[in-house]
Amino acid sequence: MLKLFRKSRMNIEALAAQLGLSAMIKPARGMVTDETALSITAVFCAARVIAEGIGQMPVRVVKEEFDRASNLPRLSVARDHWAHRLLAVRPNEWQTAYEFREGMIFNAVLAGGALAIKNVVNGRVVELLPVRPNQWTVEQLSDWSLAVRVTMADGTYSRFDLSHRQGRDLCQRRADVPKSRHPHAGAVD
Repeated sequence: MLKLFRKSRMNIEALAAQLGLSAMIKPARGMVTDETALSITAVFCAARVIAEGIGQMPVRVVKEEFDRASNLPRLSVARDHWAHRLLAVRPNEWQTAYEFREGMIFNAVLAGGALAIKNVVNGRVVELLPVRPNQWTVEQLSDWSLAVRVTMADGTYSRFDLSHRQGRDLCQRRADVPKSRHPHAGAVD
């Protein structure tokens, strides 16, 4: 009898041995990287499902206006705002809005953050250029502002030049960056 329904302090290796699955359980060796995590089907599928699910959600940048007739604030879609135009319609020449959002979320889930360069022409943001997770690092300066080094462009950008989404770094690829205490950190311009 397997005694599966009896309370015991059984570890996963002992349970796998009783079920005849011990060959499938292997102890971890070394650090988990993006590449090794992606080689595990469950990790890839989980990240893909999260990215696809969030990527499918509609994006609306809204503005609050005061409605004098009802004497109440009213929300309306800010279709003329650069963030709405780029996140909901077309972020750049080669990606749809869905592909861009899906890729950014996929990177954020697996690498702890996602970064896009805001391409500004004549003071207007005209496109968002995604940057691969291994091509950028973030450091916090003494004035609490964030400096981002992008290796593919070999430049440092201020937070006003970037669209940065930072999350937990589960892959431990980069050193943890403390959240900025600057009052405008992470704000959308």
